[in-house]
Amino acid sequence: MEFVETLLGPSFKVLLQRSARARSLNDSSYAPHRLIYIYERLKLSKKWFYSGQKEVDFLAITELQFLKNMYDRWLGTEVWDEIGNEIRQIEAYVHCILLLGWISGILDSGVRVEIVPKNKETGKRSEDARIYNNYGRYLSVELKTPATLLNPSNILNEEQAYKIVTKARKKKGSGSSKQIGASPSVLQIGGLFLRNENLKVIKLAMEENFRRNPSEHIAIMQVLTFMIEVENAEIENGGLKIDTRRSVFRPQITHWSVLNDNYKGYPPIAESNVETNYDKMNRTQVTIQGEGTGFNNVGFDI
Repeated sequence: MEFVETLLGPSFKVLLQRSARARSLNDSSYAPHRLIYIYERLKLSKKWFYSGQKEVDFLAITELQFLKNMYDRWLGTEVWDEIGNEIRQIEAYVHCILLLGWISGILDSGVRVEIVPKNKETGKRSEDARIYNNYGRYLSVELKTPATLLNPSNILNEEQAYKIVTKARKKKGSGSSKQIGASPSVLQIGGLFLRNENLKVIKLAMEENFRRNPSEHIAIMQVLTFMIEVENAEIENGGLKIDTRRSVFRPQITHWSVLNDNYKGYPPIAESNVETNYDKMNRTQVTIQGEGTGFNNVGFDI
């Protein structure tokens, strides 16, 4: 639990107080910082476990395990300076964990990728990252995390998914004065714990968007989600029944990609390290470091 305080720094107490106040007022409109939600779930888990109820929120534990892995891997690097510190912002949390997880997976697959530093004057990045081919040429990568996808409880319909894709593409920009402009690029749309139904309908919306609005400089559109793969557990009474000797929780970033048949930029997709790499990642669903089956082996004490 101390790790949550470390991540949030001076804002921890303020965010915790806001959450407690909203709860006391039954203010359902207030959405706490995701890390405060995890902190409160860990606090409840500790209370349940040691009172003999044997109830633990292993999903919250595993999500924090993922963050601990990213923290240990990137702390003190330019990547953490540019991305990790943004994790304290409520609206930037999902963007941070998706980008850090995606970059980690790309690097682990042997492909060069780098974070684009913020402009010192504006405090913003022209794009989030760059993924390189074997000849030093790159595709710009821009990740959008719309509020609708932060933790959707309902299945998106085709119209909702298409609006999400269209809005993300407009924000990404298609003119020379916009965020990426006409640079050869990858547009990513990400969310938290997206169901397969939502991943599928967003992927179909991306295909339809390419058909309606051909682009020569967007090589790929991609939908990403942070999710937790659970093995050897059963659903019982709306929760998970686990076996602490066999159950495994694996945090991962899952990718579904749509290639653009009209792309004419350089590098071409076939030489960009993107098509083969993404195809491999889609099949394997890239397991990010770490798995936990109990308090004693999740990597930290709660």
